[in-house]
Amino acid sequence: MPETDAGLILSIADRLDSIVGCFAAGLVPTGSQDPYALRRQAIGLVRMIDEKKLALSLTELIAAAAAGHGVENTASSEAVTGVLGFVRQRARNFFIDAGYSYDLVDAVLEASFDELVGVRPRIEALTHFRIEALTHFRASEDFEGLVIGARRVMNILKGQEGHAHDPGALVEPSSKALEETRVSAVGAVDKALAAGDFDAAVRELLSLRKPIDTFFDDVMVMVDDERLRSARLGLLAGVRDLFLTIADFAKVVLEGEDREDA
Repeated sequence: MPETDAGLILSIADRLDSIVGCFAAGLVPTGSQDPYALRRQAIGLVRMIDEKKLALSLTELIAAAAAGHGVENTASSEAVTGVLGFVRQRARNFFIDAGYSYDLVDAVLEASFDELVGVRPRIEALTHFRIEALTHFRASEDFEGLVIGARRVMNILKGQEGHAHDPGALVEPSSKALEETRVSAVGAVDKALAAGDFDAAVRELLSLRKPIDTFFDDVMVMVDDERLRSARLGLLAGVRDLFLTIADFAKVVLEGEDREDA
């Protein structure tokens, strides 16, 4: 690891320049073939960002490197998306090799990949979050209930994008209660994340568990009334977006499930 700030900056820039330049030239690692050691360079990049706790946007860094090579540097360009996918796989391997569960790594990378500095603390919070005397959070009933609630929200939203959030159109007490809990949790989660307190952020997500269960017990989301249906979907979209500030809980595998069940 570089010992000085200047060395750190130079090392990051050099690795990105090499990776993006090779991808732009079509020199992409395949199978066991990696003549320019791009995998090793990408892992080094991930390690530096993680260990030095650097709040950097990978998309912006890769776009800047692409611009230096004179290739298209938009977030959707082939060079940028190719390198992002490559670095993401190296990040996945890096955190799994560090001893974290693969499903939590996948779930958190979905929420925090662009800023890798947030990956490890999110995984730690979901793995070792303290609730009363319990230190292994993911083995708890609360964790399972939170995951199941998040899945229910995300499943009903599949193919249902673009619905405006309209709290004034919500009529049932359980809908209003979920909206009130969501609003409170958004402010608390944002404050916790800004302070780097990921345990507190997860604790706030737990407040959604019972309101979500009650909502689905009491409310039929897909009704004929267009405004009411849209308001309910908009509410659930807001809940989903709040979950995604921590992780994509749909990727979490609960005890007794296999990957296909999750």
